[in-house]
Amino acid sequence: MGTERQEGQVVSTSSSPSAACFKLDEELVEKVRACFRESKSATQVVGAFRAHTITHKQFSSKVLLKAKVLCVSLKPENNGFKCRISTIKFSTNEPPQIRESWKVKQVTSLRTLSKARTDFKPQVTISFTGSGTETFVFDSASERSAFLGCVLVYNQKASKKRIDCVDFDPATVVAVWRQAKSESSAIVNGEESHAFQDALVDTKKEEEIKDVCDLEAFIEESKFSLSNLKGLEGFLQAQLFDLDSSNIHAILSNVQEVDGVVGRVNDTLEYVDDLEEWLSVFNTKLTHMRIDISTIEERNNALETKSENNSALLKELQGLQQGLVLDDVTLQNIIITNFNESNLDLAVNAARKLHNLLCSFDDVPADGEEDEEVEALPSEFLSMRAVKEKKSELKRLKNTWMSSAKAFLISLFAKSVNGALGNLSGAMSDPQSFSSRAVKQIVNRAIQELHNTCKSYIGLIDVLIMFDSSAAESLAQHYARNVNRLIDRYVKLICERPIQVLQRLASAEGVAEEGESGSRSSISNIANMNFGAKQKTRQSKITSLEKPNEEIPELFAHILDQIMPKICKDCTFCGICFFSKDRDDVGRWLEEELDADWDIEWSDKDAIKSTIKVLLKDISGVIFDFINQALKLDHAFSIPFMKLITSWIYRMQGREEYFQTVQWLQEIQAITVSTFNTYMENHMSTIQNPNVFKLLQGKSVKGIWILQYFLKFPRIVEHVERLSQQAEEVANFPQTSSAEPTIYKLSAELIEASYCKYSEKSFHALEDLLSMEMKSCHADRLRIENYEFYCSSIASFQTSLPRLSKFFEIASKRKEAAKQRYIMDLLEWSAFASVFKFLFRLEKLRKDIPPSDISFQYGFTPQDVLKAISSIPKDADSVKNQAVAIRNRIQKHFKNDQILFKQVLREVFREIKTSFESMASNLKECYPMLGSSLPSDMILGVLKGVTS
Repeated sequence: MGTERQEGQVVSTSSSPSAACFKLDEELVEKVRACFRESKSATQVVGAFRAHTITHKQFSSKVLLKAKVLCVSLKPENNGFKCRISTIKFSTNEPPQIRESWKVKQVTSLRTLSKARTDFKPQVTISFTGSGTETFVFDSASERSAFLGCVLVYNQKASKKRIDCVDFDPATVVAVWRQAKSESSAIVNGEESHAFQDALVDTKKEEEIKDVCDLEAFIEESKFSLSNLKGLEGFLQAQLFDLDSSNIHAILSNVQEVDGVVGRVNDTLEYVDDLEEWLSVFNTKLTHMRIDISTIEERNNALETKSENNSALLKELQGLQQGLVLDDVTLQNIIITNFNESNLDLAVNAARKLHNLLCSFDDVPADGEEDEEVEALPSEFLSMRAVKEKKSELKRLKNTWMSSAKAFLISLFAKSVNGALGNLSGAMSDPQSFSSRAVKQIVNRAIQELHNTCKSYIGLIDVLIMFDSSAAESLAQHYARNVNRLIDRYVKLICERPIQVLQRLASAEGVAEEGESGSRSSISNIANMNFGAKQKTRQSKITSLEKPNEEIPELFAHILDQIMPKICKDCTFCGICFFSKDRDDVGRWLEEELDADWDIEWSDKDAIKSTIKVLLKDISGVIFDFINQALKLDHAFSIPFMKLITSWIYRMQGREEYFQTVQWLQEIQAITVSTFNTYMENHMSTIQNPNVFKLLQGKSVKGIWILQYFLKFPRIVEHVERLSQQAEEVANFPQTSSAEPTIYKLSAELIEASYCKYSEKSFHALEDLLSMEMKSCHADRLRIENYEFYCSSIASFQTSLPRLSKFFEIASKRKEAAKQRYIMDLLEWSAFASVFKFLFRLEKLRKDIPPSDISFQYGFTPQDVLKAISSIPKDADSVKNQAVAIRNRIQKHFKNDQILFKQVLREVFREIKTSFESMASNLKECYPMLGSSLPSDMILGVLKGVTS
């Protein structure tokens, strides 16, 4: 239970647990003392404790703890000292700062909490007189107890003021503080006590000096000396008596006057109280009068406002009734079901008025072209029963008019097309008067008449779309179906005769292919076998090339030039007529010539795509038949077809009305790409045919000349490039330097990739075949012939086919490498082999040894040199015989190509000449003692004669 101690001035209301041990942090105390010494204060620090202040985080329920140091200090004052509690902030970048300070005598209560709101740490709440409360959080309960004991002990010594201790036992905390104080260093405590006593002595001395000075000044004023103390005492008593007498006289001299004034003041206060009572009664009456007057004014204003509102409402309702009713003329024009040209304007204008009136019901601004626009009705009117009934009535009238107008337009489209088809059937029924040009004119005239019909009735179409935007797709679908009947007949008429011609050509080509396919299995068609001495020259293989049928790509271009402009024009016309978002400019766009560069904003892009799909229905099948028949004749026609289609895709790309047309052309383009890949795969299949490879392996390389797939490649390139160039010429497309590479990029990449793949497989097959040959001279001879043929046949296409230049360089390098190996092998076979071998060893040795030391090396003595030279014939006839033997060997290997034979012969004799000249020069430098032992001049002269 709590205890009370009257003399100690400490009150406790609860008990606390037993005291815990705590030891003062002397280092912290010294830092705090240093902080006070810097402020030049005679303050003595008796205790320093680590604590935290609680700070609430903004926009959150969380709290933050800021580290502080609580210190209890004593400062001399008069004959005693005053005790203070201070908070000090320590930081690494700034010196210590004294933040706040309170006098201990201002403390009214100390409260402890066992659980703080932060990490369940102990805390203390201190209440101060006039400055509220402060809360501090400690790391341990023992440090909190030491702080409380320190405050209580020095409060007892300094002011003896009563402090309420809540939730802890004062005796326990005092014991903890005394124990912590007793465990501190005695030396430090002695020094602190001594300093504190010195400070007290100095303060007392200063006060005594001041008192003495005041006394001397008073004695000097009283004109008495210290020797006459009795006189001074009498003087002081006399002055004291005079002061008392004056005070008593002032109090008792005016008693009557004061009583009279007090009586009058009391009477006046009574009158004031009566007046205040009357004023309160009068104020209450005035308040009631104000309330009554305000109520009367409110009633009058309400009556006046009600009268004005009734008048305004009556006027508004009369105007609303007039605005919701169509006049008799407009109503009669809406009921009209015959939309001929005489009644068209009246019906359209009446429908626009109906549309504006309906827009006012839907709170949508009027969109009509009339001078008289109907404002939108307020939302309050829309809930009225009469307005709802009138709105329903107008909607029924609108639906009836829309049904009649839509049925009229659909029948008008069908009637126009049926008449044209009837004329077309009559023209085609008479074979004598039948003319394709006349039929085309009938179709063109019918399409133009249908366009003129749409232009005439564009106002009626606009109003239908204004009433219901979904009606645009329905009308466009009916228009597209009727136009499709005309365009389909037009396309079939154009393509019918070309397809028949292609079918006859395909049947004739089939007979020719059967005769050719029987000889494809022969090896002579794969590789030219050298069984006879007399063979055809290389140029004869190219002259047998058959030119393609150039009329077919040109015919396809002519078909596209007739069909595509008409399809594009109809697609654009249909889009503008039914799906243009800016309906005000539709009439102007249809009357003027359609420009492909116009930027038209469409109302429904998905609807226009589905409509154009209906317009193009079944048209693509006729074009597919023509392409399939043409590709049966020659798969290479896929390249010109691809370029012609690409040129049209380039013109139409990026426009919504041409989206379906572009997709249709892209399908045809995909067929051409697949066909060309098949065309090249068929040619490459002969390279990878295992039966052909086994047949070639069964023969010696000596009997093989240029391989069949090497002979076929330039013919393929020339054939495809001629067709490609022809397609660009007949494309009828205004090409510019910047647009040309972009238009035909797909076909160019496809062609070059196929060429590169064919070349790669040809090179690989050739190397696989040569890897089986034992003699390198025959393998190198076949490499030289095939790679030389490849380079010479495609040299003219390097500029137009840049990716093929890579394989041209590969073939050139392999040809030169094979030629060097062939020459070295021929030199080793000749009679000059020992001399050339010695020359090779000598040149290799001279890289490391000077010429003067060569003759002393093993294997390079003068005797070795003479031995190597002795193998060379000494007379001109023998040398000539050796040279002729070399010539005959080269001629035997390259007898099928005289140009290549002369080229290799010159290079071989050039190498021999260079070797002999190098040998003579080396002998002159390294073996001067031998003189002119090598007959190089005679040998070179004989070689020159044999070469010529």
